[in-house]
Amino acid sequence: MTPVLPAVATILVFLPLVLRADNRTYTLSGGTFVAGTAVGQTIAVKGAPLSSSGAVLAFSCPITTYGAGTYQVNWTCQGGAISIVTQDKSLSFTGQFVSGSMELTATGGGRGSRLTESYRFAGEFSGIVTANGVTQRSYGSVEQLVQSGSIVGLAGAPVTSGSFGWNSAYSPLLVGDNTKGRVVASDNITGANLTAYGSMGRATGQFTAISGIAEDPSGRIYILDSVVDRVVRIDDLTGKNWVEIGGYGIGADHFNAPSGLAVDAAGKIWVADSGNNRIVRFDDMLGTNWTSFGSAGSGKNQFINPIDIALDAQGMIYVADAGNNRVVRFSDLKGTNWASLSEVLSGTTAYLLTTPKAVAVGPGGNVYIALGGTSPSLIETSFPSRAGSTISTWSNPITSISLDRAGTIYVAGEFTPGLAQINDAAATGYFGSALGGAVPRSGPVYARPSTTPPPAAPLFSASALNFGNRNVGEPSAPYVLGLANLGATALTIDSISASADFPLAKNCPASLAGGASCPVAVQFDPKATGPRPSELVLTSSGVHPSLDVALSGVGTTPTAVVLPASLLFISQQLGSSSGASEVTLSNTGSGPLTITSIAVSGQFAETNNCGKTLTAGGGCTINVSFKPTTVGADAGLLTISDDAVSTGAHQVISLSGTGIGGPPSVGLSPESLQFPDQEIGTTSVKQVITLTNVSTAALTLGKPTFPTEFKVTSTCGATLAKGASCAFSVSFAPQVTGAIAGALTLPIAGQPTLSITLSGTGSSAGKGAVLKFTPSAVNFGPVAVGEDVSQTVTVTNTSGLPTAIQSSALTATGGLTLTHNTCPAILAGLGSCSVTIQFVPSSVALSFSGTFTVIEGSGAKIVATITGQSVVNGN
Repeated sequence: MTPVLPAVATILVFLPLVLRADNRTYTLSGGTFVAGTAVGQTIAVKGAPLSSSGAVLAFSCPITTYGAGTYQVNWTCQGGAISIVTQDKSLSFTGQFVSGSMELTATGGGRGSRLTESYRFAGEFSGIVTANGVTQRSYGSVEQLVQSGSIVGLAGAPVTSGSFGWNSAYSPLLVGDNTKGRVVASDNITGANLTAYGSMGRATGQFTAISGIAEDPSGRIYILDSVVDRVVRIDDLTGKNWVEIGGYGIGADHFNAPSGLAVDAAGKIWVADSGNNRIVRFDDMLGTNWTSFGSAGSGKNQFINPIDIALDAQGMIYVADAGNNRVVRFSDLKGTNWASLSEVLSGTTAYLLTTPKAVAVGPGGNVYIALGGTSPSLIETSFPSRAGSTISTWSNPITSISLDRAGTIYVAGEFTPGLAQINDAAATGYFGSALGGAVPRSGPVYARPSTTPPPAAPLFSASALNFGNRNVGEPSAPYVLGLANLGATALTIDSISASADFPLAKNCPASLAGGASCPVAVQFDPKATGPRPSELVLTSSGVHPSLDVALSGVGTTPTAVVLPASLLFISQQLGSSSGASEVTLSNTGSGPLTITSIAVSGQFAETNNCGKTLTAGGGCTINVSFKPTTVGADAGLLTISDDAVSTGAHQVISLSGTGIGGPPSVGLSPESLQFPDQEIGTTSVKQVITLTNVSTAALTLGKPTFPTEFKVTSTCGATLAKGASCAFSVSFAPQVTGAIAGALTLPIAGQPTLSITLSGTGSSAGKGAVLKFTPSAVNFGPVAVGEDVSQTVTVTNTSGLPTAIQSSALTATGGLTLTHNTCPAILAGLGSCSVTIQFVPSSVALSFSGTFTVIEGSGAKIVATITGQSVVNGN
């Protein structure tokens, strides 16, 4: 949180009320101040009169942190409300705090000395201001000092002194970004409608150390690069018509570490050529009429490291002569009317111009000077008079100063956040921001020309919206995007549009007043699958005739796959329940599958682990059982309702079984088989079906039949004695991808043919693994020779569907062995198993390594690395 000044001002001169069209400055005292002492309470003022305005200030800033420092108590706050209003309504302001801070210090208190509690509050705010009928958005700050003989708390005390200032929110800037080697343009200090051009380097379109920025009367941009020793001109921040002049040297068309740049009303280019201790001027980027002025020295017409240059409205030239600790002024490049300023006066105190780093001239002719040294300062003075100067001290040096036509001062430098706007050299109205964090290391700043009052300037509350993935036919919730007019002139809205994938609900008038805003609700309703990029485009009368917001989202669709398509249960005695037969529901689409319901009809029941949504690639299991209550054949349906298509979908699986009054003749376990994904061209592990004769006589069995995608071996002969069992071993060998279903049928003399449902899914090679190792790598570290150490690896199935394990193996050098493995051939969805690896080093000072590998039925492979080191007695 940045206070109003980056450091406590050693000199703080409150200037009289200044009335400008696009900024205002006031002093304040009186009213009632209260200070909470806990998070959630407030720092507040009400009824504080503002100088020469008939207005009063009120604010309430909620405390976000509170605590004691080494020598003081500290507060921070944010949000809340701040307002000023006059009785005649000629001036009003409403806003909220971007940030605020306060400190409490105590002085005095010794014998015969009165204790004074001093509260210093500084807050930065944004809001909407109306002055003399003109409304616009603004940024600014309030600072106040409260001195009391006791702790104020909630009891209150009057404000002793303070200041309040604001500036128009439309205040366009150019800033050098020396972190990324680019020039950045923004509608204001917060980074509104930010655009940039350039990258780090020395080629066309690149910059290394931007030390100056300016514009000519045509709006073309000039950039000074002190490392590449060149001036670049471009038409705009697309880099159009790039042209450059310079190179290292001492003659014409050459520079040596140039650091200051200005362009006059005639379009002539002025450079402070620091390394050559001179000022140069030329008419154009061809170097026409190149003129050099100055030489090394401390006398008239001499410079040592001239670091910055500025021009006033009368064409007078100002140079920050850093090596000579002075600012000089002259009329032309002959040194006519040479004048020098080495110190200034504030009251009766003189201050030396130690290491001036920047110079600028305001619309009223006052000169602004930034000083380096041990006490970096900002000075406002008249030239060449030394008297009546305003001085503030900063935490770190200011390296660039620029003023706009309204007189707002912009400074950039080594302080945090590196860029700030102020209304005067006392830092009234301070608002700091690194262009919204876009420029962490500011180079020079240049205030671009603007009209007064500010023109219509549209701003969306976001520059891009990403809606992520959305199913086709299932529109997202609306995102409400704010459209604001930063300026004071009405914004005529011609159109607001986007593609059909992004329907809009607009609640904006045809004309948006200065400072006003309106909502634009945006939805994502993809009309097809895949990426659906678009732009929300505003066309208007604003300074950006066409302003866009990048819109993005991906259209998806769920695909429901159910296996098997039917279930046939063996004859079941009335009142008893069969074993569960599995049905798997998989989402093989690109978007989430929303499940509305799962229901069965007939004499069947189901349980499932599906939940309400299946992610793309996910799956779940539905267990169906048969519990007849009537004799004879029964048919039912398992119905899954979901959003596999835009209108809703139903996956229907037929169920059939027969209820019998007496005991069944055969028992079957399980009553169906389902195989996990299996890579085509490979054969799965075997699953076993056990057939038991539960009748009172031997059964005569026929020859079983089954689909070619399944391989079946059997221990069953032609007959099966009563009470005896036999088994069918079934494996899955798909030759094509996709769902495959069929049945193993077995004729039984004198009884209905037995049918056992078989199903599986063939997958192509390269399908991603669904199994996961925890930990993903095993490191035993140092282990003494002969010591026995074990670690366990957990294998987890991350999908909701069963996964086959084709094989698992440990490959390792001596000392590493697999001692325990609980992993089955088929691991249930979301299930887990474990393996234990033992390390018993048999030799000294050797590294041991190995891998534990699992190959899934789909062909996917996962590998865990295993390492260890043998030592003697742990050394």
